[in-house]
Amino acid sequence: MIKTVNLNNTKISYLPTTQFIPQSLITEDPPYFIELEVSTKEEVRLQDKKITDQIVERISPFGGHSTLISKNRSLRPQPDEQETKTDNTDIQNCLFDNIDKVAKPVIEYPEYGVYQAPNPFAFNTGYHEIIFTKEHVERLDQIQYKHILGILSVMVKRAQYMTGIKGINQISAGVNLGTAKMKYSAGASQPHLHAQIGAVYKLGYLPDSDRIENVCAEFEKMGIDYMGKYIEAVRTAKLNVFETKNFIVFAPFAPRFKDEIHIVSKTTKFSNLTMINSEQIQEISNSIIKIFTAYINMKFPNKDGNMVNAGIDSLNIEFLGNRVDSKSQGRLLIKIMPRQSDLAYSELLGRFVIDRYPETTAEAIRNETNTE
Repeated sequence: MIKTVNLNNTKISYLPTTQFIPQSLITEDPPYFIELEVSTKEEVRLQDKKITDQIVERISPFGGHSTLISKNRSLRPQPDEQETKTDNTDIQNCLFDNIDKVAKPVIEYPEYGVYQAPNPFAFNTGYHEIIFTKEHVERLDQIQYKHILGILSVMVKRAQYMTGIKGINQISAGVNLGTAKMKYSAGASQPHLHAQIGAVYKLGYLPDSDRIENVCAEFEKMGIDYMGKYIEAVRTAKLNVFETKNFIVFAPFAPRFKDEIHIVSKTTKFSNLTMINSEQIQEISNSIIKIFTAYINMKFPNKDGNMVNAGIDSLNIEFLGNRVDSKSQGRLLIKIMPRQSDLAYSELLGRFVIDRYPETTAEAIRNETNTE
């Protein structure tokens, strides 16, 4: 199951060489994952409507990244590619070109030639702001010294302000430059040079393979099969999609990508790809095909309430596990990661944001594979 707790009332425990680990995965029965409630006192308005969102933060049980699930994320305005001019001049319907359409309050910095406004489709807890140039700058060859100077100047001002607020101990900031001609370029929803700056909490970053191995090895010293408890928690939280003889297929509690699916070996017999035989190869192959078929057929409501296909056109498959020479008894882990969008700035630092709960994905794939 999943336990939701208020961030202000949470005591986060750390273990050697690991970041946040839900203690229930070690000591309690049944085990549960922990998600943190995200709250803000900011008032954000968009076209005279107050914007409210339901946001939770989930910490990966392997301590390497966090995932924010923001329902409003899917409502971000996207430029209409049909209205893009064919002569590579400015796009006609850029949100930032019409200041009346930008969330309020908007602050102008005339000395720097930029605006600052709240982002109602936040990727982070607390403050998340957009800084964008008054001039429409869509392409790399249009950027001038004054544009970068203005953005960075205001970014520094806002960072100084945020770090003076109690509870904020880290700032995330990055510059986006994207265009409708390259959908999802740099994670940008608007074809206009802009920066994002937000307050975040401390995170630890390690490559997935190293992180998982470190966590499992640390608990192995204590005589704890952490991955075994993890699998039990997946079942209890109803994140499991289906199971085969040697593997369990599930939606991860804190996915990096929307509709991400993992396959993990049930026992420590298969800690990496060098340890599986033809039987396990067939098991894994069949599981992946079932997931692909489900992806093709899965439908979810869009922002207008119409049922549409999940829209998965590309994906990555990553095989993780202990190194061949490792002494730790881990498990083979396979990640199927749909690329419905390119990585944006926050994702590059190990903090991810999606607009669909993994429980919803798991249920949809269970329905498609008839494995309830």
